[in-house]
Formats: sequence, C-alpha cells, structure tokens
Amino acid sequence: IEKENSLAFLDILISREGDNFLTSLYRKPTFSGLYSNFSSFMPIDYKKGLVYTLLSRGFSLCTDWSKFRSEVLVLKSIMGKNGYPRHFVDKCIKVFFDKMSTPNQIVLTVPKKELRICLPFMGIDSFKIRKDLLKFAKDYLPGSCKLQIIFSSQNRLGDYFRFKDKIP
Repeated sequence: IEKENSLAFLDILISREGDNFLTSLYRKPTFSGLYSNFSSFMPIDYKKGLVYTLLSRGFSLCTDWSKFRSEVLVLKSIMGKNGYPRHFVDKCIKVFFDKMSTPNQIVLTVPKKELRICLPFMGIDSFKIRKDLLKFAKDYLPGSCKLQIIFSSQNRLGDYFRFKDKIP
C-alpha cells in the first residue's frame, strides 16, 4: 500500500514526485545489516566483490545522484559495522567510480583459429612434445591460433577385462 507517495516493491522504493517516479533502495525494517565480517576467513577478492556488488546494486536502482550518494553513506556505515576498514571501503568506492567514468572500449578482433592435434601417448616424452608444440605456436603464430594437444592411447581397459560373461 502506498504511503506518503512511496511504494516498496521487492527491494526498490518507488517514490512519486509530481508526474515523475524516482527509485531508491528499500530495506525492510527487519534488515539487520549483517554481511560477511572482514575478519572472516575468505579471500580478499570476495570481500571486494561484496562491496562492488552493493555499490552496483545501488547505482542501478537509484534514479538520481542524491539518492545514490545517501546509499553510499549507508553502505559505508553498514560495512563499518561488519568490521571493514574505512580505507578499504573508500578504495573500493574509488575503483567503482573510476570504472563507471571510463567508457567501455569495444575491441573487435579476429577470432582465434582453434587447432586440435591428437597424438599417441608415449609416457613422459608426450609432455615434452606438447610443451614444445605449444611454445612453437606461441612464438610463430602469436594470437592467431589456439592450439590444443590431445593424447590418446591405442589400448583400452576394456581390452584387458571382460565385463560380460560369454554366452554358451
């Protein structure tokens, strides 16, 4: 039900101002603000990813800069309560804004030709041959092909064992 020209829908707060609709993030009154603690045993990239995800969510759901700015301030507060150092969160915010301000450059390239070579497996010498072939492709065909070496064996396990009984 709409209250004070605002309606919460999923995790978005839709506000009506005149003929326009503005959106921002909505958190239920029961929202605890609990995320992974900074001292948790997990890779630092996961911790950065959490901050980037929350920033991206706010950026995509807030319709104007004032609402996004207030969301960033709330995010800083929540991350602080979860043990995230202020300098860590500030650095993540700076990296996020740097990426947002840099235009995406589309680089059109010719797709690499995929080459597969199937060789018989001859023990440890096979790995040396594969290494030499990959080095050759890298040195003489840089960027133009993707070489994949596959080893095969003439002998199969099923050749040595019978899994079915002979029919009399």
